[in-house]
Amino acid sequence: MGKYKNETFLQKEIMTSDKHQFLYGYDGSQRKRFLKDIERSYPIVFGKDAPMAVYLTDFGLPKVDTEIKSLDYSLIHTLATEYFNVSSILDVLVSLKKSNDVDVLNVKLSSLIESINKYYLNKDYERIQTVDGLIMLLNKAKAFYKRYYLEYLSNGVTSLDINNLELQFIDLDMFVSRLKYILENDCYIGMIVDKQDDISVASTKAINTFVSAKSNNVSMKIAVEPDNWSSYMDIRGQLIENTHDYSIIELDSAKTKADSVRRVRTTK
Repeated sequence: MGKYKNETFLQKEIMTSDKHQFLYGYDGSQRKRFLKDIERSYPIVFGKDAPMAVYLTDFGLPKVDTEIKSLDYSLIHTLATEYFNVSSILDVLVSLKKSNDVDVLNVKLSSLIESINKYYLNKDYERIQTVDGLIMLLNKAKAFYKRYYLEYLSNGVTSLDINNLELQFIDLDMFVSRLKYILENDCYIGMIVDKQDDISVASTKAINTFVSAKSNNVSMKIAVEPDNWSSYMDIRGQLIENTHDYSIIELDSAKTKADSVRRVRTTK
C-alpha cells in the first residue's frame, strides 16, 4: 500500500482547518490507512488544547431499493440524521475509552451524562450512571433507527414505536460542546467520514446538513472518491454549494475529474 506525497503536510492541512472538508481520493485502502493515522495523531485527551479526530466506523444507513411510493421522506431524513448523531457520539466515546481509564471517565463525564439524562433520556427508564451505560444505550438506539428504517422502506410501516426507545434524539453538536468544556479543549473534533461502501441518499443528505452549517465544535472531514458522493443537497433541499463553508483537498490524482465533480456539486 503506497503513501501520499507529503503525508505530514497533508495531515496538518486537514486538521489545522476548522472548516468542513471534502477529501477526494481514489484508493480506498490507502485513504483509510492515512485517515486512521490522522485519528492516532490527534487523539481525544484531557488538558490539551488541540484539534482532535475520530474515524467514524459506521455513519450511514444502507442503500435500499424500495417499491413503496408513499414514503414520508421527512421521516427518513430524521432517521438518517439520528443514526448519524448516535453513531458519531458512540465512536467518540469508544475513542475516549482507548486513551483514558474508564473509572476516570465516569467521574469526569458525570455532568455530561446528567445532561443526557435530563434532556434526552426517556423518563420511563432508569438514569444512565456510567460511560459504559451510555454506550449500551447508544448501541440500542443505533440498532433501533436502522431496524425502523429497513422496516419502513420494506413495508411502508413499522412495528416499532419511538416512544419505547430509551435514548431519543440526541444532538451531536451539543454533546461535543459539553465534552470540549470537560476536556478543557477549545478546539474542534474532526469527524472523519470515509465512504468505503454505499450509503443511502438520506444519510448523505444528513451529513451534508452538517456541512451546510457552521460549527465551532465539529468539522466534517468527508473522504470519498470525487464522483461517488451521491448528493450535495442537505435534508432541506438546499445545495451546500450555496453556503460553500467547506474546502476541498485532493489526496491523490483525484484532480483529474475536478471539472465533472464541480458540475455535480452544483446540480444535485
